[in-house]
Amino acid sequence: MTLSFCENPISMTVLEDLPRHIVGLSKLYCVIYAAPLESYEETSGTINLGRLAQMHAVLKQMLQELGRPGMVWLCAYPCPHCGCRTFHDPTPIL
Repeated sequence: MTLSFCENPISMTVLEDLPRHIVGLSKLYCVIYAAPLESYEETSGTINLGRLAQMHAVLKQMLQELGRPGMVWLCAYPCPHCGCRTFHDPTPIL
């Protein structure tokens, strides 16, 4: 099962609270969320990928601590060039 709320603006505070509420949903394996408001640059409105990666790392650590390290969280945000939704998983592929 997938939960998607990628069209809804969300703060990091709310995003950090969400895993505690959904960790018990055993069939949930993927969450698609909007880039937190704090990950946008104030002046240009573009995504700061470094900040976004830090926020994603916090979520991954929380899932590990809650016993759901395999749950996939993908971030969605609009492409600054074409406006199409882009999905971002800052976890490096080695």
